[in-house]
Amino acid sequence: RKTTCKRTRRTLCFFFGGFIYATLPYVAPIQSVTYLVGNEALLPCNCTSMQIATTCSPCHIQWLQFSRTVYETDETGKEWQNAESTGRLSVPRENNLSGNCSLIIRNVSFADATTYTCLIIAPDKRLNNKLTRYHIQSIRLLVTAHTAEQSHRTGEDFVIELYTSESSTVLFQRRNSSLWLNVFTRDGIDDERIVKDPQYARLTLQKVRPSDEGTYKILTADGTVVSIVQLTVREEFQPFANDASSNVASNGKCAAPLMFLLLYQMFLLLIL
Repeated sequence: RKTTCKRTRRTLCFFFGGFIYATLPYVAPIQSVTYLVGNEALLPCNCTSMQIATTCSPCHIQWLQFSRTVYETDETGKEWQNAESTGRLSVPRENNLSGNCSLIIRNVSFADATTYTCLIIAPDKRLNNKLTRYHIQSIRLLVTAHTAEQSHRTGEDFVIELYTSESSTVLFQRRNSSLWLNVFTRDGIDDERIVKDPQYARLTLQKVRPSDEGTYKILTADGTVVSIVQLTVREEFQPFANDASSNVASNGKCAAPLMFLLLYQMFLLLIL
């Protein structure tokens, strides 16, 4: 009897477990997206395949960082976002109407890098239309630094993109050197040849010299690397040798007729 009871309990557990699993809504696996700091990021999410999509258009959408709500918009289009992200997060209403609840993050920063979860709040008919939160999608956002190489002739201007308002310091390391020099900070330390953009979107190092060649590193206040730029400086070509040879050649061409005239005059004097 004990053996029969155990088998019966296992069978019932298996049956009810399978039933509960089958009735759970489909949860998409976590996706990862990568963006460069300062760019616009898109966290893709589409609820058109969900059964609840037919009951809400537009939908009441919530985006969370783990359990903390960072953005929310309801059926009327009213929006809310946390203080740290004010003005940078949005789900366009026209997208919401078509079942696209992707979150747009403008001027993405390193602090934005985390896992986001999209929820839909909609009435559940099985619970007498009680408002229920449905998990739609989880997205892992990765934010990386910029890397670039630039080449300029001596005397040209070198533009240093800051990419984000978080950029606060520019360090410079000369080629074949291990020493990092501070050439710019937002609190006033800067090279006399650096011209600042009014909105600090970029810096311009005027009239580069061979000594400016090396690596430029843009950092945030906490030391996170925003961008690394390798600068190569090419010296202007001065064709002194060519000029000298051309002068000699032209002088030789002028000297030949003069010599002929002198010989001709001497010949006339001898005849006379």
